[in-house]
Formats: sequence, structure tokens, C-alpha cells
Amino acid sequence: WLIRNVQIALPLGLWAAGVISDLLTGREFDNRRNRAQQLQKTISSLGPAIIKGGQALASRPDLMPSEYLDELQKLQDDVPRFSNEVAFATVEEELKMKFEDVFELIETEPIAAASIGQVYKARLISNGETVALKIQRPKCEDVIALDLYVLRWWSGVANFITELLNRDINLQSIIDDFGELIYRELDYEAEAANAQRFSELYASVPD
Repeated sequence: WLIRNVQIALPLGLWAAGVISDLLTGREFDNRRNRAQQLQKTISSLGPAIIKGGQALASRPDLMPSEYLDELQKLQDDVPRFSNEVAFATVEEELKMKFEDVFELIETEPIAAASIGQVYKARLISNGETVALKIQRPKCEDVIALDLYVLRWWSGVANFITELLNRDINLQSIIDDFGELIYRELDYEAEAANAQRFSELYASVPD
């Protein structure tokens, strides 16, 4: 817990210190784009839960200047990818079968990478059907659980500060709702079932 706290707090703290320095020296506006890029790169390196938080901020023009919104929007589809070897090993562990016995890749690299997983375009060996193969990041659930614990702890500190400032903001409640949303996205089986249901409902609708 302590190590993860440092891993999150140190880079974000360095960014915040830079912003404060810019404010004190009157350079905040001139440096805003660079600080926004720094924040985007920092968030993208901190794991799924933090990336999700950055994505949420990207839709809040009431909280962030336009330069930050532009950079944080990149977190929607421009996040670090993990190696194919790790991805395919994850599939083999889940299915208890060799990857090449189940799938044939149509494109060798992911067609998309997001905070929780990445997507490959593949073909089923069994029937030749083209599918989107979505593979979750290694130890994704464990990392998210720890990060939410850390974020909830810090939100408790923030709640204390907001109470002193007579502001009625329950940040822990926001983190709880945020965590519930993330865990729903982790359930790929439910997502697949919903996609199948959607396909069945609209099968008769012409393209």
C-alpha cells in the first residue's frame, strides 16, 4: 500500500509542484500546454484506475482548462500497450488451449488499446468467423483494487479539508461510484452477453 502510494503521489506531486511554480512566477498560461502533456503522460503510466480517472476529467470543462481537456482526451485510445506475448499467454491460461488452436490473427498488432485491455482483430479457427478479441491487462483487477483503496484514503483526507472550507463535497462517495463503474467494465463475460443480446435484438435491422 505504501509503495503504491508513493508510485502515484510522487509523479502527480511533481506535476502539481510545477503548476504551482508556474502560478507563482506568472508563467502558468505560457506553460499550460506543456503541463497538460506532462499530466497526460504521467496518468497513462499509472495503471487502469488512474487512467480511468483521467478519462473522467477529460469530460469536465468545468474543472479543467481546454489545454488539459485536449491532452486527457488522448487517454481514451492512446494508452501504453502490453506485449503480444503477455496478451496471448493470458488467453491460453484462461482457455487452457494454445492460442493458435483457437484464433488466427487478422492483424498482428492491437487495433485499440484502452485502460483495462486491448483489442485484436482475429478469426475463429472453428468456423472462420471474424471477432474482436478483447484481452485484459495483466493483474488488472488486483491493480485496480489497490489503486481504489489508495484513492479512497486520499479522498478521505480531501473530505476533511473540504469540511474545513465549508464545502459540501463527498469525494469518497464519488470514488465509490467510480469503483463500481470500473468493476462493471472488468466483467468481460457480462459485456459479451450484452453484445450477444444486442446482436439478437437488431439482427433483422438492415445495415
